[in-house]
Parts: sequence; structure tokens; C-alpha cells
Amino acid sequence: RSHDITSHVARLNAGGHAPRSIQRALSSVRSFYRFLIRQGIASQDPTTGLRAPKAPSRLPRLLDTDQAAQLLARVPETSDEVRDLAIAELFYGSGLRLAELTGANVGDLDLGEGFIRVRGKGSKMRQVPLGRQSIEALQRWLTARLMPMVTEPTGNGLAAGASSELGLDAPLFTGRGGIRIAPRTVQKRLKRLAVRQLGSDELHPHMLRHSFATHLLEAGTDIR
Repeated sequence: RSHDITSHVARLNAGGHAPRSIQRALSSVRSFYRFLIRQGIASQDPTTGLRAPKAPSRLPRLLDTDQAAQLLARVPETSDEVRDLAIAELFYGSGLRLAELTGANVGDLDLGEGFIRVRGKGSKMRQVPLGRQSIEALQRWLTARLMPMVTEPTGNGLAAGASSELGLDAPLFTGRGGIRIAPRTVQKRLKRLAVRQLGSDELHPHMLRHSFATHLLEAGTDIR
């Protein structure tokens, strides 16, 4: 019966199966009923008119500039979304690696001069420029963490002064409980942002880093 198949699709969906997996399952049932009708065992196909959940659209290996702008155009509604946008801005605006972003501390920022110090491969430190939008996104995130912003450098590398509640060794990005955000959490939150803004769950940190470098090269910038 059509009702039974609808219930089966609903159970698959509730069980966390991907839309494409559910589509394949429904397609198999359709093929089976076509066989039964050809053999004269069944007289009708109960899958007629049934649809599996729509699979998210696929992204190319790189975002184009319009997609990048659309991704970052979301107006955050919660402090977590403020953080997620700051993370996306850093990946796309400065080309950070995932480990560099999750390992960054508050004291690595110099918002007055527009730089962040990161620990790259081989524990090598390098100074990475921040764009205006990245700085603004970071300011919003620090404010969301009850960290009042000031306009003058403090002399300790942090141009937006830290409150007494947050030391320079505190993680720049935090998750639940105020602990350093995990790489897996960053990956999941980026996918969540991409689903809302681009209709796809295929975004990952390296895609933003790669898009950053490609767009700089297309603009004639020497990325070295």
C-alpha cells in the first residue's frame, strides 16, 4: 500500500539516512513493482506520486565570488551564528587552515593593525592579514562573548582590549561550555551555514581556503 511505503520513507528519514540513500531505496521499490506488474502479480504501483526528500544541490570544488558573498551575507540571529560567520570570514578572507583557526588564541589577534598570528605546519608562526569584513565579524564575535571592544591597541598584540574575564591565552573560538572549539564542530557548523545560504551541505574549510587563494590569483594578487 502507498501508506506503508510512505511510512517506510519517513522512518528512513527519521533514522538519519541521507536524501540520496532514501531516493535509491524508493527507486528500488519502484523497480520491484514494475517487475510485479509485468509479471501480472500486481495491478498497480503504490509508489506512484511518492517523492523522497530532496537531495541538497552539489557545490563545485570552489565557490565563485557570488556564492562566497551569499554565504557570508547571513544576518546572525544567535551568538553561535555570530561565531560561525566570523569563522567563515577567516577561512575565506585570510585562507586559514582548520587547525590554524581552531588553535588561535585571543592574544593572537591584532585588530588595530589588521593581523592574526597563526601556528602553521611544523609549528611555524606566521602573520596573516585580516580584511575589513573579517575584522568586523571578529569584533561582533568578541562582543558576543562579553568582551568590550576598544579602538586603541593595548600593546600586547590585541587591538581590541580583553576584559579581565578573558585572558590572552583564551581560545579565540569556543564551543559549548566555553572550551576551545573542536575541528569537527567547525566543519559541522560550516555545513549548517552553507545549507541555509547555498542549499548545499558540501562546504568544508579547505574549499573556503582554496576559494580564497583562487580569487586572489584571479584578481592578480601575488598570494606569496
